[in-house]
This record gives sequence, C-alpha cells and structure tokens, in this order.
Amino acid sequence: MSLEMKYFVLKPRGHGHHAVAARRALRAYADSIVGHDLELACSLGEWVDLEQSRVEPITPINFLTEELSKCCGDSEELCRTCNMMHSLRSDLLDGVVK
Repeated sequence: MSLEMKYFVLKPRGHGHHAVAARRALRAYADSIVGHDLELACSLGEWVDLEQSRVEPITPINFLTEELSKCCGDSEELCRTCNMMHSLRSDLLDGVVK
C-alpha cells in the first residue's frame, strides 16, 4: 500500500518528536527555496524560530512527568518503571537529587 498525498501538514509547535521533525523539515524546505522565493523562505524561518522559542526546555522533571503520563497514566497500579520514575521525580522536586 502506498501513500499518495497532494498536501502534507506540518505542526512545528511543541517539543514532541513530530514537532521537532516538522521544524527540521520546514527549515530544510526554506533552505531549498531561498534562491527562488526569498520572502517565503524568510517567513518560514521566522515561524520556525518563533515556535522554537516557545518550546519549554526539557528538564529532568519535565521529561519524567511526560513519560509518566505515557506509561500507566492515572492507573492506581503503577508498573515497576513508573514507580522508579515517580520516585526519581519526587526526589528532584524535593531537591534530594539534582
């Protein structure tokens, strides 16, 4: 089965894998058209820069919080990995670990 599209939407906002890939793709596209459409290339670059500036830095606490939400969520029974991440996150928040 092959995928055939006329249009493809990229969403550069955020810090997930898809947002990072979208920013890279938009920069590559802008670089490739700079000689033919400087105004569009500059506008795309400015947009990507703006979205990049909005991205919350990935800190250990942010990373653990996001990973915990993906694993067991709000389940009462946490898996072993979640228990370890939850413990580490608590230690980071309490200043025990830096």
